[in-house]
Amino acid sequence: MYHFFKFDCIVYKKEGMKKYNEHIIYLIQLYMLGELSSEEEAELKKWCAANPSHELFFNRMKEEQNMAHEFPLYMQIDDQKAIRHFEAAIKPAPRLFRRWMRYAALFLLPLITGLVWWMIESQKQEIPVSIITPGSQKAKLILANGEQVNLGAEKEQNVRNFPHVQVIQHSGTLSYQPQEENNQSIEYNTLKTERGGEYQLILSDGSKIFLNAASKLKYPMVFSEKERRVYLEGEAYFEVTPDTQRAFIVETPAIDVKVFGTTFNINTFNTQATKAVLAEGSIGIRIRANNQRQRISPGQMAVCKHSDASIEVQEVDVDQYIAWTKGMFRFNRERLEDILITLSNWYNVDFFYQQDSVKELHFSGSMERYKQITTILNAITEATGVTFSIQGQTIVVSQS
Repeated sequence: MYHFFKFDCIVYKKEGMKKYNEHIIYLIQLYMLGELSSEEEAELKKWCAANPSHELFFNRMKEEQNMAHEFPLYMQIDDQKAIRHFEAAIKPAPRLFRRWMRYAALFLLPLITGLVWWMIESQKQEIPVSIITPGSQKAKLILANGEQVNLGAEKEQNVRNFPHVQVIQHSGTLSYQPQEENNQSIEYNTLKTERGGEYQLILSDGSKIFLNAASKLKYPMVFSEKERRVYLEGEAYFEVTPDTQRAFIVETPAIDVKVFGTTFNINTFNTQATKAVLAEGSIGIRIRANNQRQRISPGQMAVCKHSDASIEVQEVDVDQYIAWTKGMFRFNRERLEDILITLSNWYNVDFFYQQDSVKELHFSGSMERYKQITTILNAITEATGVTFSIQGQTIVVSQS
């Protein structure tokens, strides 16, 4: 069953409640009335930036669409009782302030009742808010001698100097700059990202690689004169520098991909198949198990099935498969399980399925890669009926 939904707006779910002081509520009221001073606006922004749960709460309060959607809930609240609870919660307070709050309540009843409902409930139970953040530029460099270097998004930094190559880190990119001809034996480095990390790499020949989360690339510091061979586990996007004398070979657990200069994406995360998508140029695929070979053209994807070591060639929208390198998620009729594997790697969370049947649902949509995970989960819920319950770093998936 296919579900289509374009999600480019933010919809927040309640993941927990926390008691915020009355002064912040006062600032939110002023914001809703358009009467915030510049100092008060700066204070409110600072409060929102201090904790993701603060921003979620503030956005929830100012979203008129959310208010309208939940108005039936507010209608069930006794207005006078709600105001009495609110006044009790903000005591002691200046008489003028309390009178002003009554005045504001006439114009902002949905906000007032929503805040009161939240305050009453928060007195009953304090539920910790799970903070799940998108991935960022971070990785680990493992040198030939086993030494490990943590990499981040810092500005230019000299990581290591070797006799034949200089290794530099610059704004989320690790680059190898040959200093002289290498007559020594080839030494390999490994760039590794954990879940919630990504990094870019410029090899000694100028080839550029985008390494996705939970991935690993092993490569020589300087290539030999015969070939350029690297080893990939996970997902990476390659922009290979042309060299007619030395083929560029990407070796994965199941296949080899051979090129002379082209742009392509390889994904080994799927347990059923390894996928290679070609954007420019031409690549040859070889399945290691039976030596079967296949050449593909731009706009095609080679699906190398693990079960029978076969290759299926499909015409695809390449942008869907390389959107992650441009800060986007794009899903086109993809299985829910495959989508959640992607989210698991990027947001560093685990998904627990209450029913295995939901894994086979299909979903289409696009969103920014650096948004909160609740944005996409709410969109999937709206399109498929599947619900998500966040419990720490684990998300429970169930069919409503």
